Amino acid sequence: MANNLNRRQLKILLFGVVAVVVAVALVIAFFFFDRGEVLPPQPPLPPAASSPNTTPPLQQIRLFFFQPESLELVDFVHELRLSNDKPARLKQIINALLEESPPTLMNAIPKGTILYEVYLDEQSTAYLDFSGALSAAHIGGTTAELLTVQAILKTVQSNFGGDIQNVQLLIEGQEVDTIAGHVDISMPLSLATIPQQEGERSNNELQ
Repeated sequence: MANNLNRRQLKILLFGVVAVVVAVALVIAFFFFDRGEVLPPQPPLPPAASSPNTTPPLQQIRLFFFQPESLELVDFVHELRLSNDKPARLKQIINALLEESPPTLMNAIPKGTILYEVYLDEQSTAYLDFSGALSAAHIGGTTAELLTVQAILKTVQSNFGGDIQNVQLLIEGQEVDTIAGHVDISMPLSLATIPQQEGERSNNELQ
């Protein structure tokens, strides 16, 4: 009977030792094998800087219209918030030219004309693509057609100087020979040789 008791005690002891070993192994495995790396908390992101006021300032531009009594082109100063991008700026200025003319002056460009797009190439040539109304709604005649071409060219020249040297007028995306049958616009027109009308003067002198 004593032998049986000793065996039972021995089993209990062995069981206890095994349990302790297993527990120690689990603790070791937890701390050294399955323990994931804990990253320190990240500092909060700094608040986004408030966007500066990007609205461009008003700038003066010169637009050319004609005096109905003398049929002379005169410049009119207009203020506009211009883009820094040259093609976008050119489009803004020509669109301003297409708007209703100021008092006492008339627009040399037919009403209803739309500027579709502008392009600039590496040779400093600007391509202005107008709607068909530039031709279809034109009153015709050499003087009127010359005033139309000059108004566009002088407006570009006055606001861009040497940045643009030539202008090619397009209608509905196509090169055409003339607007109304008189002035050749089949090739790019040089801003350095715009025909000058005799007695041309500034709008400031007319007021």
